[in-house]
Amino acid sequence: MPKRPSAASGAAAGSVQAAAIPTAVFGRARLVLLVTSRGTGRWVPPKGWIGKGAAKGKGARGTAKIEAWEEAGVRGRMRRFPLGVYDSVKDAEANPSAAVGVCGASVCRTAAYLLEVDEIASIWPESGQRERRWVLPGEAASMVREPGLSALLEALASVPCVQTRRIRRKASAAKSRP
Repeated sequence: MPKRPSAASGAAAGSVQAAAIPTAVFGRARLVLLVTSRGTGRWVPPKGWIGKGAAKGKGARGTAKIEAWEEAGVRGRMRRFPLGVYDSVKDAEANPSAAVGVCGASVCRTAAYLLEVDEIASIWPESGQRERRWVLPGEAASMVREPGLSALLEALASVPCVQTRRIRRKASAAKSRP
């Protein structure tokens, strides 16, 4: 039986970034939320360097939750274990923090955590810097650049669509917790 990825085995110890994969069920369809990156404008899940959450004692999972709020303006229930891990190649010129030695030959490993969204803000910390878009998992898979992330998003299409909590829409960003 394959070993389930955990914060200890891949997310916190060997990974450099953590991503949230925000999902919600609208009608009978599960949708995924992607945001534009600030540097290139391409579609990505909210993600960030694990050190940011680790500094607050939250590790990879906490980092993903923080990034979901700051980059996409969503909150919800984060799954305990990563949905999976994917690799991405970082451009050291465009992103100095991704230089060789920090990510290891410019390849970053990212642990992706499923976030079941129950709150969507109309204004959030990075709302003036990013666009966000709800799309079907298959469409999300075709919008991202990383093959491993694309495969994780494609796999979401087969996850049953059950929304257990009502989604709250907030008019503005609160200064409270992510």
